[in-house]
Amino acid sequence: MNSWKRAYLHTTRKKGKTILIFSILLIVSTLLLTCLAIRTATSVTALNIRKSLMGSFTINAKQLDMQLEDSVVTEILNIDGLTTHYNLRSYFRADYRSLDGQALEITTDGALDVPKGYEHAGKIISNTHSDADPYFTEAGFKLKKGRHITAEDRNVALIHEEFAQRNMLSLDDHLIFGATGETNRQAEVEIIGIFTNTVPQDAYGMIPSYDLYENIAFSDHATYSQLSYGDGIEHYQYGDFYVDDPAELDNVISNVKSITGLNGDECIYSKNDADYQNAKTALEALQRLVTTIVCVLIAVSVVLLILILSLWTRDRVHEAGVLLAMGINKGDILMQHILEILMVAALAFALSFGTSSLLAQRVGNHFLQQATAKEQVKLMNLTDEAANDKEVDKLFSLTSIKMNVSGSNLLLVYVIGTGIILLSVSLAAYPVMRMKPKEILTRMS
Repeated sequence: MNSWKRAYLHTTRKKGKTILIFSILLIVSTLLLTCLAIRTATSVTALNIRKSLMGSFTINAKQLDMQLEDSVVTEILNIDGLTTHYNLRSYFRADYRSLDGQALEITTDGALDVPKGYEHAGKIISNTHSDADPYFTEAGFKLKKGRHITAEDRNVALIHEEFAQRNMLSLDDHLIFGATGETNRQAEVEIIGIFTNTVPQDAYGMIPSYDLYENIAFSDHATYSQLSYGDGIEHYQYGDFYVDDPAELDNVISNVKSITGLNGDECIYSKNDADYQNAKTALEALQRLVTTIVCVLIAVSVVLLILILSLWTRDRVHEAGVLLAMGINKGDILMQHILEILMVAALAFALSFGTSSLLAQRVGNHFLQQATAKEQVKLMNLTDEAANDKEVDKLFSLTSIKMNVSGSNLLLVYVIGTGIILLSVSLAAYPVMRMKPKEILTRMS
């Protein structure tokens, strides 16, 4: 009778033992498969989050004589790893005047002071895309009427609703931005949008009048260049550029610094990847947690199986002696013991696919919520006005991951499970297998 047949007969006759081993292996394989599914899901989610968060960096070129120009911007965008999405920004101050040259009224309540020469001035921010400006994406500005500024616009403006009401201005009206200082440069602009701030100004009462939210206006680069340089060439103080993969942000910045037009390290570079770093920290914490659980699970499984099988092996000394007396060698006896467990394990591992599918989603979300607790607290502490759709989406994406138990994970469970069984049975049977046949037969008598 070969090892396979003996293993089959022993398994079918010892029903209590078989059911116990089956239950243990089913629990172990379910937990193991669940952990592997969670780890796979977090790896996929990490990649998706990296792509969706679009890490960016900002170039501050104010200290360059000509700042950023179109030729340099084009060269930057040709670098591998950058997306076609970008925004260029500049900041300057200008007087607000009507078309007949009359000074327009600004808000002064809440200002630290009204500097001399700036009694009718405000801060102007030029943008390639005003909807991508930090005031709109981070500070709580919201467009109420009209549309945002785009790259094609020339001599247009967005103004605050308070400024519009104070000076009886509306969409499609025109006003003049006059350069402050000794120059007489000015630009006529059309109002294409009116915005408001949904979050109070933090530095209220501590800043000059032209920096109050109510006195801020947005315009295009042609207007900025006309007032600041008057040379007909567009100039940009800041450039916001976005990368495909935030993990490659440092490499991309290094390549940008090598561009001749940026004069090496004369520009200031700022990384904007806080969202990615928060998500990365949370997901890495989850992966470490899952890896630890897998290692502990394997160790506990080995110890548990060794203890159970060691007790059973001692009770099978008589059986081993009989088989040896029949001329069956120790290798075949050990193989029989291994096959007995493997037969049960094959069914337990297969059924674990179904049980793990039911368990993985709940367990994965629970672990992820524990790993992202700090990030959730940060977002939940935001005011209702600041908790915009983007932040809510980030919160959701960090607290729920779609779990799928794959065939590759099941195959890995078979491999790991088989290794656990081989190790456990071998260690459990070692005390008996190392005994000489005469010693075994002596114990039998």
